[in-house]
Amino acid sequence: MMWGREMNRFFNLKTESIQKALRLSAALFLVISSGVSFMPVCAENEDEGTGDATVYGEHEIDPFTGEAVYEYSTATTDVTVASNVTYQPDSNAFQYLFGGNSDMVVRSTVADGMYTNAAVTIECSSTLSVQLYRNGHTDSQDLSNITLPGSYVLTVSRGSGQDMYTLSFRIIDVYTNAQGFEAPEGFNILTVKKDQKKQTFKNNYVSMDEEGIYIVSYVCQASNVVYSFQATVDHTAPVLKLEAVNENGIATSEVDLSDCEEDAVMYIDQDGDRISSCDVLKVPGYYEITVQDPAGNTSHYAFTIRMYFTHSLWVVVIILIGSLAGLGAYVFLSRRNLRVR
Repeated sequence: MMWGREMNRFFNLKTESIQKALRLSAALFLVISSGVSFMPVCAENEDEGTGDATVYGEHEIDPFTGEAVYEYSTATTDVTVASNVTYQPDSNAFQYLFGGNSDMVVRSTVADGMYTNAAVTIECSSTLSVQLYRNGHTDSQDLSNITLPGSYVLTVSRGSGQDMYTLSFRIIDVYTNAQGFEAPEGFNILTVKKDQKKQTFKNNYVSMDEEGIYIVSYVCQASNVVYSFQATVDHTAPVLKLEAVNENGIATSEVDLSDCEEDAVMYIDQDGDRISSCDVLKVPGYYEITVQDPAGNTSHYAFTIRMYFTHSLWVVVIILIGSLAGLGAYVFLSRRNLRVR
């Protein structure tokens, strides 16, 4: 009898388990068919060093890569990003109303402080006076298609003596010497990787003190548009070998500039005036040279070329001395002959 009661109890429990499993399967089927995500995670943004995540929207985990799949409902109408700054989804551009003035409008495909791997387009009101600078030097690129890598500053004003405003950004081709990246106003950093390994960050700032390959993604809070850039960080300054210049900065012969880092740009000033780049300096004077590599690192050199004699000049001098000596001998002999007569 005891054995019979135990068997009945076993079969009753098994039936209940099967019924629960069927109910759970039916519930899961309804959830899946309704399109509801059942594996939500949060954007990996460490908040103020606490390790807490800031939620920008739920997303699922890719079962093959293990990475978060970000799905945002991006803005379809103009939205305010920051004070006097709006994002316009139709043109994928940011509109700046400098000084709150309607006649000081600048539209740019990048926001102030952004890093990007893409070309940048800027449109300015015709009444504005603008100047573009790249790596500290004036730049003449067409504002509608800024492509060269470097650190940029656009100055905007109504004219001489008027208030000046700036828009800064960085275009990265491959290399950069940036020490870090701070998310622009109205943006939040999502993820950071260095050499394919996830990195921590604090206060919406990514440190790039260490050299390596960085991949950073960040999102605009107002539009929910996600941006990213990749950069190979290089902090090593280029080297220019100047064998003809001594330790006191003096050269008594021509100076060869050809032994310079490949792809580096050279700026040469002679006695305070900018001259064209060349491989050899021959003219006496005071020279200042700036060498800049593709990452933006710079090296500065200053020296003086004093008057010196080349081989050809020595030949000229010898011929001149010989000619003068011959002329002197001729005059001397001519006068002697006159005395004899």
